[in-house]
Amino acid sequence: MSTLARRLSELRVVANGEAQQIRAARTGAADIVDFNLLIHQELEPPELPRPYVEAVLRLFRQEVVSAARALDLLLDTWDEADLPELPTLPEQAIWSFVS
Repeated sequence: MSTLARRLSELRVVANGEAQQIRAARTGAADIVDFNLLIHQELEPPELPRPYVEAVLRLFRQEVVSAARALDLLLDTWDEADLPELPTLPEQAIWSFVS
């Protein structure tokens, strides 16, 4: 994001404050899949098929599989920090599991 911010700043597309906000943004592995971003090492082994990774992320987001299982399914090519954050459930949600 630093390179993007610098280039946008050089082109005078954004002001310095906006460039700082761009630099602060972090792109994770899930963002690369979700937004279909290209990465240079995309074809280097081990590379998992994009539909497969999307399916694993969908299962993780739906809480069908745990973080540990998702990492297993991704053949340990991702770290837990690469997984997307799950929304926190309201306190009342526990009753849907125990009743």
